Amino acid sequence: MDSLTNTMLKQIIQLNKSFIPAEDLISFLSVSDRTVYNYWKKIEKFLQDYHIEHFLSYDGKGFVFSRNNRQCKTIATIISHMDFYEYHLNSEERPWVILVYLCAANEPITIKNLEDILSMSRTTIINALHSVRGLIEETDLVFEENTHYGVSLTGTEYERRELIFRTAEALHVMDDWHLKEQSFNPFVNLFSELFHMNRYENKVRTAIRHMTDELNLQLSDSKFYRLQFILCVLLDRIENYPVFIPNEIEEPVQQKMLAGTLLQQFKNHITPDIQETCYLAYRLQQLHISNLDISGEINETYINMVVIHLLQCLEVHYKTTLTSDSMLTQYLCAHITACYRRLKQSEHISNPLLTDMQQNYRKDFDILKEHIFILENSLNIALNNDEIAYILMHILAALERQKTDSYIPVLVVACNSGMATGNLLAALIRKHFHVRIAAICQMQNLEETVAAHHADLVVATISTTFHAVRTLVVNAIPTKEDLTDLQNAITLLQETHMNTSFPEQTFLEVKDCADSVPLSSLIDEDSILLDSSAGTWKEAIIAAGELLLWKRCITVNYLNSMLNLINQYGPYIVITKGIALAHATPSDGHLKAGFSMVRLKKPVIFGHADNDPVSVVFSFTVPDKPAYTSTILHFMHAIRNPDFLTRIMKCKTPDETLNEILTCCQNF
Repeated sequence: MDSLTNTMLKQIIQLNKSFIPAEDLISFLSVSDRTVYNYWKKIEKFLQDYHIEHFLSYDGKGFVFSRNNRQCKTIATIISHMDFYEYHLNSEERPWVILVYLCAANEPITIKNLEDILSMSRTTIINALHSVRGLIEETDLVFEENTHYGVSLTGTEYERRELIFRTAEALHVMDDWHLKEQSFNPFVNLFSELFHMNRYENKVRTAIRHMTDELNLQLSDSKFYRLQFILCVLLDRIENYPVFIPNEIEEPVQQKMLAGTLLQQFKNHITPDIQETCYLAYRLQQLHISNLDISGEINETYINMVVIHLLQCLEVHYKTTLTSDSMLTQYLCAHITACYRRLKQSEHISNPLLTDMQQNYRKDFDILKEHIFILENSLNIALNNDEIAYILMHILAALERQKTDSYIPVLVVACNSGMATGNLLAALIRKHFHVRIAAICQMQNLEETVAAHHADLVVATISTTFHAVRTLVVNAIPTKEDLTDLQNAITLLQETHMNTSFPEQTFLEVKDCADSVPLSSLIDEDSILLDSSAGTWKEAIIAAGELLLWKRCITVNYLNSMLNLINQYGPYIVITKGIALAHATPSDGHLKAGFSMVRLKKPVIFGHADNDPVSVVFSFTVPDKPAYTSTILHFMHAIRNPDFLTRIMKCKTPDETLNEILTCCQNF
């Protein structure tokens, strides 16, 4: 059955009248009475082939329709399960169908393949291909034709996905998806076949219902089934064809949390990243699916999602973890829920500490104001400085907790006056300072005790020759001066710890470093690539990582981890203007210490608000040892010199570049 015959039969059924004048169909189809008769003969044969009797007849003036619902469903089912290749495409459908195949294919398709698939002549196929070129003119996709290999589409995954959904709209697959089992649309099953949609359909349906139930969202049937279709396509492509969102696409903040909730339900099947979440959010935005329910009331689950998103963005600026602080999350959710209800009732409060916070925490205040749109857009509210200051108080409190909780000095108390004296001294220390007393021992056991407990400081009541760690001598009952000396010693320990630690995803500046491994032993001219044609941040990272791969410094897993860390935490590695420093943790695939550098032909965008675009990417892998940590920290401080990038960009050879890097680090 061809498309127009299909359309006529569908129209007759949809009109649902006992008698349908032939003129009505002539007008609807814009054809002659002779053509209508020809269509009827094809319909008649179709009904005979499937033994459907007394359903439809034609007397020359019009059609007599039985209006038998059971027979209508039978016909729809037959057509929906009809082999697509029995369907005769019209001239408008051919280029769209060819596009479906090109979008789904991961290799070129020959003209002969298309002839066989579509049961068309070579001439018809070639004519249809001319129309295909016209359909993609406004996209960034390129139609490629090779005499030997066939035809294909090249371009970004983003453009390919957009064309897939545009094609689905053109062939009315989106509209008919909910009638999959009883559809007159032969292209529904074609999409299902090419994008393996049956694998995910039930799981997707469950996931959408779970999201709508949990967040109290109400979706129309149209939005529900369109979202189901989109998700099925995405799940088929995420693993093998990752997407990268163009910079000009504005991030849909409201829908991002919804997208994350949906994709999280498929974590056992796929590994979605920030880009995939943003793409689904963009699609949700196109469907006009929002986060607020009909009543406009916000629920706790959604508030929590918004808070987590805000904290994730702040983590990039503070270079620390905030989302793991359950107290912060709990307090913020409670505060923002109350704030939301207050503002919806036009109630406003003043913050008596606003002026002090703007003066004493200006930088923190500005950082939060930079990201407050996340709350405003997601909750459809406007926050004044008083409200922002209250939110900042919670965040600053969490940061202070980190300072005290992240590092607690370990002390050993040594005393020759007896254990009772030692216990008293330990109790007095605990009363005044936030420390951990690991042990109380006699002087003769001091060395073994310190080694066993990895102590940071020894507090002794008599002088000692033991100098493996810092030792402070105090009175058995500490004086005011003793307590001051102890406070200074503990403060020094905390500052030293802050300056020498090297968290997995945090870069710190230090000026006083321990003995370092020479940088010259980690990098050579073979580890430097100039004028790479990498066009995206991912390609730039891969180029730098491959240099380490070739030198057998890392495994492929380490390279993947570098990419995943940026997807997870954002462009934190862009540590200064135009320079990125990529790395992962040693456990991710470190083999031996190494450094690499890639200078880009054209700068690329990493997404850093202050330091984009990036022209130079360094990559490194080092063991977790103080000497290597010291080298990295020293290097980081050196490359922040404004002259460093300028000098690197002028170099003409890898050898010259290497000398410039080493000279800059030595001169620092």
